[in-house]
Amino acid sequence: MMRKAIYTFGFLLPPLFIGVLFALSYLSEILILPESPPLDPADQKVLLKIPSINPQKKTAWILLSERGTQITDALLAFSELSKPDSPFQVFFVAPKKEPLPLTGGLSVIPHFSYLNAPPPDLIVIPSLIAVDKSPYVEFFKQNHFPLIVALGEGVQLLGISGLLENKTATTHFYAFKKMKTLFPKTNWTLKKPWVQDGNIITSTGLLTTPLAIQRAIELINHPTTAPQTITYSETPFLFPEQKINFSDLRTLFWNAAYHWRREERALWMENGVAEDDLAVMIDPVLRTFRTRLVIVAEHLSPIFSKNGATLIPQLALKDLPSVDSLWIAPISSSDSLTDSSFSPRWKQFQNIFSQKAKTTLTLTDTKKEVFEQIAANNGLSTVHVVAKMMAPPQNPTLLTQWKKATQYRSFDWMPWLRICALSLGGLLLVWGFERRILRRKLTPNNSNNKKIFRNDFNNNRQ
Repeated sequence: MMRKAIYTFGFLLPPLFIGVLFALSYLSEILILPESPPLDPADQKVLLKIPSINPQKKTAWILLSERGTQITDALLAFSELSKPDSPFQVFFVAPKKEPLPLTGGLSVIPHFSYLNAPPPDLIVIPSLIAVDKSPYVEFFKQNHFPLIVALGEGVQLLGISGLLENKTATTHFYAFKKMKTLFPKTNWTLKKPWVQDGNIITSTGLLTTPLAIQRAIELINHPTTAPQTITYSETPFLFPEQKINFSDLRTLFWNAAYHWRREERALWMENGVAEDDLAVMIDPVLRTFRTRLVIVAEHLSPIFSKNGATLIPQLALKDLPSVDSLWIAPISSSDSLTDSSFSPRWKQFQNIFSQKAKTTLTLTDTKKEVFEQIAANNGLSTVHVVAKMMAPPQNPTLLTQWKKATQYRSFDWMPWLRICALSLGGLLLVWGFERRILRRKLTPNNSNNKKIFRNDFNNNRQ
């Protein structure tokens, strides 16, 4: 029995141990945010620029953290609040006006410091890293705000500030137990994408962010008719089961541990890129645990998005290494509806793209195409778990589209070959160690003693 246990241990340990090492290595890449790249002296003037204030519109803040901010929460909120029919003029606000990291590698320059920004009619709190050490805590304790939207783990700032006591709130499911433990006086729920209790709207964030922002706009546009009691979103989740189960964890571990050859992907950005397109092209892809992503532009200089956010890429085009694929987001111009001659700058670099990337993909409907690409490249189980983490609202056609995208996908043998090779290597090590013990116990010059010692050794193992 002991011999069987040792051989089983030798068979299982190497693939598990090596797999865990690769998984931890990849997680460290995506969870530890790099510092924002320094601005060239010629670009420092961006930090001094003061945005114009439109007195005809109300003011919305989106808070940023010096340690990092969740990219989908921040950029989808900015995009939704910037729509033409929105009553808001929206600004990114931070403790200091300097380049700050977003998850996924992108950086953003806030429009104002919270100390000198125009007074807000709405504050949006994305998921902020290290919020307990943020100066926002005292700021919220000392001030009252007409309307607050907290996205995902952004509710932690409200909880620390004491604004959630005896209120009903929600958060992303992976933070649910943490929030219940930290703030037991709050009634926590996972029923719907957003919950409104008085002047506070809490949301699961990520892809449900537009729903929460639309509710805030409704309250501003119809202040007399909008209810001020506890109200829930009428839109259900795509996946009612708001949790990651064992099968989902197995898929994520498989991707992180045994797909050693990650897909190297670049994302092209330039002036006029839509904020929501960027978020959807970055966040879900990294959650597959099978792709490395770098954000590239013509120069390592600030990029001005469609609605006026100031973004900073990770690399200049000249520094881009060879990659497997390059994705190009839709680019628009503020006057593109009247200027038929408008042409995105990326078209000038197609020769360079063909040298740097094996394939180039121009997306038009990012929210649809990104998840279809994940399904086609990584399989149905991966796109399902990524969608669970991104918390999309219900859409009956999505599951059918993803299943259709996988029908021509071939089986990936490489992870299984790696596991088999590691397991066989473990068995060989155990066998070699066993043979070495035998040789030490045997008397080399006496063949009879060899047989006796070998029989005794086999009896002891059994």
